[in-house]
Amino acid sequence: MKKSFFFFLFVPITLFAADYQIEQISFYPEPIYIGDEVTCRVEIRKSVDDLCENPSEPLPVGDHFRFTDISVEDAGEYAFIDIRFAPYTVGIFYLPEIRCGQFNVTGIRVNVHSLKEKDASFSEMAPASVYRLRGFYGATVIIACVFMIFSVVGFMFFPLWGVRIKRRLSRLFRRNPFKTFSAACRNWERNIESIDSKQLYDEMTDGFRLYLTQRTGENFFSVTTRAFPDRMAAYLIDSDLREKTFEILKHSDTVRFGGSTEGILREKRDLTEIREIVCQIEEFFNKRRIK
Repeated sequence: MKKSFFFFLFVPITLFAADYQIEQISFYPEPIYIGDEVTCRVEIRKSVDDLCENPSEPLPVGDHFRFTDISVEDAGEYAFIDIRFAPYTVGIFYLPEIRCGQFNVTGIRVNVHSLKEKDASFSEMAPASVYRLRGFYGATVIIACVFMIFSVVGFMFFPLWGVRIKRRLSRLFRRNPFKTFSAACRNWERNIESIDSKQLYDEMTDGFRLYLTQRTGENFFSVTTRAFPDRMAAYLIDSDLREKTFEILKHSDTVRFGGSTEGILREKRDLTEIREIVCQIEEFFNKRRIK
């Protein structure tokens, strides 16, 4: 009886109406700063007969949070509950109760930090080296000013020359998401035997979402794993590749939030397939540009 009392006293989440065992509660990103788009994953072990389902009620309204999505994946003995929200108050708070089928999720503790704390962590880096480079920065500013003056003169008196400079500058400073992601893939492949599985899938998933966001103009960071194939249908015609995308992201979630992994062979296969998927999307955009 005492053991049961202390269990419910210290566990930060309580589920009623069904037997369960909490495996893990994790936040991404962490630490949490005000205004962040946060994903809280709750992993539970339960009876196969107990159903953990998406909430049928509207999203809860919190005094300190804005909820964007709640999704549930019931995998028989396990269930994964993803709660996405954005905090707009600094402090320590608890998420309101959420009902997922036969389970009541409550008591999730969230510690929200101020942006000043985030800035302070960066300012702790020694500024001495920057201070010594003051002469270099001064020269850079002077060169930039001279370049701007000549550019203005060129635009005024040589319109065609100004257009050419503008095109060259846009090409020079334009971010190429495909090259960025390809370079990241090569780096992951070189270090795959030494890099931690969770870190690998964290970086690979975020890099893939960043590529899609920059390439399509849509925010793929807010898209759930289950909704990915439908959202990618406009850019990826091959349904098999869309299904591969879902399987890779689903496995990535189990590694990132559940700690499970199938080893280096699976990681190499996922890297190869995610590059193939990105190449197909890039080919789609290149064909559309030619037309």
